[in-house]
Amino acid sequence: MHEFNEIFIQILILLAIGVGVSMISNVFKQPYSVALVVVGVIIGTLQLPVLDHAKEFITHSTVFQVVVISIFLPTLLGEATLKLKFTEVGKHKLPILSLALGGTFVSFLLIGIAVYFLLELPLPVAFTFAALMSATDPISVLSIFKRLGVPKKLTTVIEGESLINDE
Repeated sequence: MHEFNEIFIQILILLAIGVGVSMISNVFKQPYSVALVVVGVIIGTLQLPVLDHAKEFITHSTVFQVVVISIFLPTLLGEATLKLKFTEVGKHKLPILSLALGGTFVSFLLIGIAVYFLLELPLPVAFTFAALMSATDPISVLSIFKRLGVPKKLTTVIEGESLINDE
């Protein structure tokens, strides 16, 4: 029971850090998703004994992974699907398919090669990492697009490409 309380407190600390980073990024008018990734990388690479149990729980707990994969991910994908106008997707199918297939493959190759040479990871590990990282994240991209006032056509292409890659 004591370990559960400690994990719970550590997860609350991580959530507080996330909220703080989000608020700070709003003050500086920067995309919060990028700031969260940067802070997440910093936290992940540092040895912080305060968060050891939470890291172990997040990376090895079946319950946590099932909740994220079964609840949060489908909700995010479903929400994007509901807002997407499929008549618009049909109008832009060539750039969507080009990005979804060609763009993702090129990104996969570039990331895999870079990770292999720069981080000196084994080839299968480097390309597994590349496969996970090469698809676009529509949530952060679209929030940046909204802030910049990007044309609707480009937003539709990115949403369509991401939907194809995520399925």
